[in-house]
Amino acid sequence: MHKALQTITMKVQEVLRMNNRQQRIIDILYDYDEWVTGKELASMLSVSDRTIRSDIEHINKEYECTLIEANRRKGYHLDEMLTSVKGITTKSVIPQTSQERVSWIIKELLFKQEINLIELQDRIYVSGYTIDNDLRNIRRILNEYPSLKVVRVKNHIRLEGKENEKRSVYKHLLESEIKGNFTNISALSHLWKDFNLIDVVEIFKNVCANNHYKFKNVSLPMLMMHAGIAIERIRNKNYLYETQSDCTGIDLEYRVSKDFFEELSQKLGIPYVEEEVVKFAFLLEGRGSHVDLKAESQQLVEEVLLDIKDCFDIDFRDDEELYNSLVIHMQSLLDRIKVDKPNTTAYLKEIKRQYPLVFEMAIHASDVISKTTGKPLVEDEISYLALHFGTAYERHINTQKYRVVMIIPHNQMLAKACMDKIETRFRERMEIIKVFPFFENNMISSLHPDLILTVVPLQHELSIKTVSISLFVNYEDESQIFQALNQLDREKYHDQFCHIVKKLIGQETFFIKKDIASKEDAINYLCDNLIQLGYATQEYKEDVFKREEMAGTAFVQGFAVPHAITVQPLRSTISVMVLKNPVKWGKYEVRLILLLSISEQDNQMLHTFFDWLSNVLIDYNQLMQFIEADNYQQFMKLMTA
Repeated sequence: MHKALQTITMKVQEVLRMNNRQQRIIDILYDYDEWVTGKELASMLSVSDRTIRSDIEHINKEYECTLIEANRRKGYHLDEMLTSVKGITTKSVIPQTSQERVSWIIKELLFKQEINLIELQDRIYVSGYTIDNDLRNIRRILNEYPSLKVVRVKNHIRLEGKENEKRSVYKHLLESEIKGNFTNISALSHLWKDFNLIDVVEIFKNVCANNHYKFKNVSLPMLMMHAGIAIERIRNKNYLYETQSDCTGIDLEYRVSKDFFEELSQKLGIPYVEEEVVKFAFLLEGRGSHVDLKAESQQLVEEVLLDIKDCFDIDFRDDEELYNSLVIHMQSLLDRIKVDKPNTTAYLKEIKRQYPLVFEMAIHASDVISKTTGKPLVEDEISYLALHFGTAYERHINTQKYRVVMIIPHNQMLAKACMDKIETRFRERMEIIKVFPFFENNMISSLHPDLILTVVPLQHELSIKTVSISLFVNYEDESQIFQALNQLDREKYHDQFCHIVKKLIGQETFFIKKDIASKEDAINYLCDNLIQLGYATQEYKEDVFKREEMAGTAFVQGFAVPHAITVQPLRSTISVMVLKNPVKWGKYEVRLILLLSISEQDNQMLHTFFDWLSNVLIDYNQLMQFIEADNYQQFMKLMTA
């Protein structure tokens, strides 16, 4: 009976995989926007030409129309009009930018024994020179993973290294893909097509309930990210071989993990692997919720939230969800500190790059905790604290969506399809307040929109950002909308930021093409300069080094922002140093240093500065421009552009 059930389950999974493959065929044809041969499709999806023909027949039958045209000589072509009318959602599958290509190639290397570079050029429409540049970027990324290396033999490449590090780099790519939306289980579920992560969540919750195991809701996305990666790697016969085997003291976590993977094995048709069970048990360790929440945890959380308000001018004290989750986490944290067993399983390093403001909040929280406990927090514990503040900050900023008006002079069905696609893609950053069939000045201006999206050419005299898009909203349209929203973000703080920069960066604290041997020498030089100018004290300098010990302030390749935690400077300044040669700063080689010295009365500036910083950190070209500046005037022009 059990075997029969398992057979049925596996057949159902095969059907689901087929449906996912059919969706991918639609995505590919939509992305290429031209005729694609059956042979090309078969190669992309690792199936036979016959399977492609069968899938396309099934697609057309399912949608009761010729959604995909077939031509014996040309191949297959997608009817975009019918795609819109039928309300079919599509996803870009061809990497468009260098960053997208690098991510895509790494994923291919993770799941294929080798890649033929000649075939790769044909698949993604780029030259051999471009591929070579991408490979150099890939090797730079993999430098952070000691065992991983790309091996090239003539026109073939493969990825060699330990499975745990392959999973680490894969996790990094997935975190980047969801663009920091690290608390949204639905967003996570879209990362995997061959199984439903929501079902995995339910399996996990049921197993926990059956074992009377309590977990904190805030840890669920992290646990499911790990589970999703493990399932996908196991399905592709990529197993963990080396892990800790001694589960003494974590009997409950081991039992929960064992039951969880047994259920996954049965329902998803994947092998049961003991090493995976042990790994997940250690991941669960220390994350069980305590029922008896002590008063000291509550007191400590209140102190942390007050410190964040004072330091960043952001008041989370009325955020009940944050308060409760922090109290639960704080109790677990205090227990770990008492037995000197820190949490070392956090996966949130990406927050430091994408959300430096959130990471700094976690640094300040850890400082408050360390002063109470007398013990410093490791960076993994700080990262896990950042998760809590990240979720709260997302709630904070998502209440302030941009107001959008659309101009669509088409029938209701087409207009709705266009609007639905945009809302699905951008609902977290904007809301469509009105759709008009035509443009009229007074009518539009009365709504005070932040952005106008139009599917027809439009000229007007209103000072409202306007973006022209196609009715069927392709990848280029999405990119334009994304850029417009980012521009609105920048403009929101631009005037304020320019004022801050001009006030804080003076020629007396600006140093160009300096020859410095180490990060310690750089910090000493900049701090000593402030002391000589009467802008800071020796205690301030010591606090800058203390902050550096807690977690390095190099955010990306080439860029570091050292600063103090609690000791105030005598005057607010930003010291700039552009180095002649890079210095080692943690994992990174740094050439641009901004020493951030903000006094208490100017704390509101921190929020604005870190908003600017988060934009710079994701724009490598802009960062390079700062590094290549030749003088103070040129640097300031770039800062205020």
